[in-house]
Amino acid sequence: MHLAPADVESLLLCSYLYQNNMAFKEFILDMFQDERGSISHKRVVVSLGAISLCTAFLVHIPVNDHLADLIAGIVAAGMGFTTWDKYTKKDTE
Repeated sequence: MHLAPADVESLLLCSYLYQNNMAFKEFILDMFQDERGSISHKRVVVSLGAISLCTAFLVHIPVNDHLADLIAGIVAAGMGFTTWDKYTKKDTE
């Protein structure tokens, strides 16, 4: 039996959720939390931008090229800033 990569990823995600007894809501909230445990606005904005851009392309909604480039730039910058924050966290001890 051969599984497609998307099937394998789905199985891994389901296995992760099952093993850690996490509800889907908790998993999503955990994804948006920063290192301190609070909701990161950057992660929420970047996720909404990525979802809206992917939806527009998948549903074939006509989008101005400049607007699509702007949203893609904001999403890319937000992902970079979120990663940068994670690795440049200052210890408060």
